Amino acid sequence: MWPRPMGSPGESMARPKPTFGPQVLKRIFLVGAFDPSPDAHTLAYTTNKSGLWSVHALDVRTGRDRQLVRMKQASLSPGFSPDGRWVAFHSDFNGDENFDVFVIPAKGGRPRNLTKHPADDRGPMWSPDGRWIAFTSNRVADVDNLYVIPSKGGGPRRLTDHEETVTEFAWRPDGGALVYSLGVGDNKTVRLVDLDGRDRLVLGRPNVEYELTGDVADPQPFSPDGTRLAFASSEKDVQDVGIVDLATGAMRWLPPPSWERSSPAWSPDGQEVAFVENVDGNFVIRAWSLQSGRIRAISPEQGVAYRPHWLPDGRLAFLYSEARRPMEIWIADGRARRLTRSVRTRLPTARLVRPTLVRYPSVDGREIPAWLYVPQNRKRAAVVYIHGGPEAQSLNNFSAAIQFTASRGYVVIAPNYRGGTGYGRSFKKLSDRDLGGGDRRDCVHAAKYLVDRGLAARDRIGAFGGSYGGYLAMHTLTQDPDVWAAGVVICGFFNWATEIANERGFLKQWDHQKMGDPEKEPEFFAARSPIYFLDRLRAPTLMIHGALDPRCPVEEAHQVRDKLRGSGKTLVYHEYPDEGHSPRRLPNLIDMYTRCLAFLDEYLPVA
Repeated sequence: MWPRPMGSPGESMARPKPTFGPQVLKRIFLVGAFDPSPDAHTLAYTTNKSGLWSVHALDVRTGRDRQLVRMKQASLSPGFSPDGRWVAFHSDFNGDENFDVFVIPAKGGRPRNLTKHPADDRGPMWSPDGRWIAFTSNRVADVDNLYVIPSKGGGPRRLTDHEETVTEFAWRPDGGALVYSLGVGDNKTVRLVDLDGRDRLVLGRPNVEYELTGDVADPQPFSPDGTRLAFASSEKDVQDVGIVDLATGAMRWLPPPSWERSSPAWSPDGQEVAFVENVDGNFVIRAWSLQSGRIRAISPEQGVAYRPHWLPDGRLAFLYSEARRPMEIWIADGRARRLTRSVRTRLPTARLVRPTLVRYPSVDGREIPAWLYVPQNRKRAAVVYIHGGPEAQSLNNFSAAIQFTASRGYVVIAPNYRGGTGYGRSFKKLSDRDLGGGDRRDCVHAAKYLVDRGLAARDRIGAFGGSYGGYLAMHTLTQDPDVWAAGVVICGFFNWATEIANERGFLKQWDHQKMGDPEKEPEFFAARSPIYFLDRLRAPTLMIHGALDPRCPVEEAHQVRDKLRGSGKTLVYHEYPDEGHSPRRLPNLIDMYTRCLAFLDEYLPVA
């Protein structure tokens, strides 16, 4: 049955007014990628302070902030030109991820579109002499390759010609070549290409991943003289950071790791390499002295600090968040301090929940780590919050979705199910050829943990997930219907065959590598596709999707919506016509969280 007109949120049951809800997002702005000016006086960064993601300029000395780019569409991934006069960025249409590369005067003015192509041109990066801007594009066969375009305008030139995806890249300091990571999933390699197209392998071995940072934003992998390259690799199972001499191939590694490391960034004086250490879901930025071998901590030990970026004057900037503190840009100049002020109101910190890291046994006895949020006003209802990826991780950082949910009295558990990151290559590969199998059961056992510990009633647990987490939520709602009382599914996919046929090329490559080919094994893929098991669905389910989603196309949601129409199942469906894989527009973001909470209030009441 359709309990109300499609697209309208449920009517909330009478309950105490929540202490922390979606409307607070009008007074909290989000912060993303940033880049320093050559004199280190200004940071260009992305924020949704205006209600839509755009590029702002922050004066590091005074704290003065101004909106640099004013467009009707989101502007992302800013980067200063070497002379500091220009900022490059990319922008797409309503989240469809078909970006174009733009430049704008650093003092403000009219943006100029350099690429004007219907494909996805993204990640602009200036050459050291300012003559060129490099970017990746899928304009040929939906495969991301590396291109350069004159910064003053002109036709782009393709530098690489691979059937695999180029994921991240950086200019060599002399501007004569670029280093890049190639491939997704297993067998990632690092290669070097000259501006004339000559290409060679730098790092590569079978069944080992090599990459520049593990994060596509702002890599600084080269030593200042360009002779050595910092990289991240799973060569030792637990991902570590090393340095390779480009002339001899000789390698030097950090001291043996206990935890995964990534995102190496070389200091301007060549004396240190900063990196991120993932300590059980806390990201700590550390700096490795190449002379003494000593390692020092830059960021707090608790919380999530990432994207370390050295400023030209030797200070280190980074992004930092913890469970009760939204993301900010911080700078380390003798001590770590924040540069941005993203909170325009006094947050009820005492009401926000600091999570506890727990572990619970899953179906095969394997211990699964999870972040557990137990609010002061908790009742006996709970939500299992399923992260996306799946090669990702729930972290000790600020999650609006989780804090909003906990503020209503729900216990929230965020499992780091098998196949995710942070616990070594062997843990990540547990889901190879098994997506929707062991990882699904890990989520079911998270619910069991809540019941066994008396944190939730057996009939008052909901599944909540987005992207791959949305798939996994719907999959467990149909495969384990007795476990769940409600489900929230955001931008998921539900039919492996149609998802792989219609998704972006880099995701297609990853899915073929991770799971196989649905045309060759239709029965296996059908068994892992919720679309064929909707008759088992019992729990009322909320589905939300963006009409322009290129990762999980909206037709995936339409299949479920249309098949359940008239079935007697309780499905609430809402679609944003002006969004892609996740809401970028603040009104839509607030609306989405409002719908989610209203739905939980009605179908998973804590009272």
